[in-house]
Amino acid sequence: MGGMATSAPTRPRSSAARVVESGAAAPPTAGPDAPQPGASRYVPTGWLRAIVAGIEAAVLSWLVVVAPTVAAYVATAAAPALGEASWQQAAALGTEAWLLGHGGTAYLGGEIGLTVMPLGITLVSLVVSYACARRIRIADPALVFFLAAGFAAATALAPAPGAGGRLTAVAGAAAVAAVAAAVAVRRSGALVRGGLTWPEAVPAWIGAGARAGGWALLGLVLAASAVLALALAAGSDRSAAIHQGYLLDPFDSAMMLIAQAPLLATGAVWALAWVTGAGFSVGSGTHFAPGVAEVAPLPAIPVLGALPQPGNPGPLWLMALPVIAGVAAGVLLRRRGLPRLGEALGAAAVGAACVAMVASVLSWMASGSAGPGRLAEVGAHPPAVAGMVLVMTGLPLILTVLITHPRSLFAAATGLRRAWGWARDSAGELVNRVRGARSPSAPASGSRSPARGAPGKAESPAE
Repeated sequence: MGGMATSAPTRPRSSAARVVESGAAAPPTAGPDAPQPGASRYVPTGWLRAIVAGIEAAVLSWLVVVAPTVAAYVATAAAPALGEASWQQAAALGTEAWLLGHGGTAYLGGEIGLTVMPLGITLVSLVVSYACARRIRIADPALVFFLAAGFAAATALAPAPGAGGRLTAVAGAAAVAAVAAAVAVRRSGALVRGGLTWPEAVPAWIGAGARAGGWALLGLVLAASAVLALALAAGSDRSAAIHQGYLLDPFDSAMMLIAQAPLLATGAVWALAWVTGAGFSVGSGTHFAPGVAEVAPLPAIPVLGALPQPGNPGPLWLMALPVIAGVAAGVLLRRRGLPRLGEALGAAAVGAACVAMVASVLSWMASGSAGPGRLAEVGAHPPAVAGMVLVMTGLPLILTVLITHPRSLFAAATGLRRAWGWARDSAGELVNRVRGARSPSAPASGSRSPARGAPGKAESPAE
């Protein structure tokens, strides 16, 4: 109709406009936090950078092992004993050692397989991976997978044609990188998905128990390191005699020392098994534990001179170190202030389980084959180590928390007061009975006193 005004159709408002009108901040349209075109919400930001960091960590840790091997070859290339060996073969030998440090198998002479991990190489990869993760400021837990994937991919492509167990080495390398990246994420303090930090994503008592397990593990590592240092000092003469028997020049002597350095971490795990009472072996027919030293012919490796001898199996008082570690962890856990006794005991149980599990895994990594024949069995028995760690460290941790908790102290004080009152009442009743038995019996209340005069005679009536 001509007289009626028609209103223009209104356009629907955009989502950004609705957000602004509601008072909330509009999503960024530019900058690093803005959504990228074609990016999937299932792929975290920085995934490519994490993969590159994992590859860098693998290459750097590989160079730490391979560079000394190639340098030793270059310095002794003119030696007749090397024959037609090349620097490529030297690099392949170093790569085999690097893969062995991640769970692979190294072969000597084509038939002799070595599976005992030189944990010093594993430790190098762990530290380098952690440094690379911190360098890229890794904050999203999802990036841990990508960093580990990059490290594993580089391990799969490592040039070592004669190495065995490549899949095991790849899995071990991924696990090492993942642990390092997870620690880096945890220390970054960044928020995880869902807006919860790591301590808030799990119950407080579980997080406190995991930290207590870390403290107990740190105490065990320090104890094992101290035991290893004492063993190296006690066996320095034997190690020096073995070393001098090779008649090496200064450079070759330095190379031999560098080659044995990765074995020190493995020796520390053996020392951990020794100090907890589980013991370890270096070949069949041998066993080393507190108070026990069963020896047999061993390879002429200088570091093995630190093994206990039958005449000096080691002082037994060192077994108190794991107990001290458990008590210290219990005291630190008690300072976390868990008010409920059940939660405190649950946290202590979590800590004991964590330290036993990690000790068992370390013992498994430091065990395996070191050569043919008798050397096919080297290291500690993981279940035995886990059980002894539970007894020597986990149990003191739990008992310390139980004894020092306020509820336990209140219950103990109440029980002592009740026991003291019962003992006092019982003692008083016993004293009264003893006194009553010793005193003469009193006359009956209704009896009459005898009449004066001669006993048995009645008084005569008055006349």
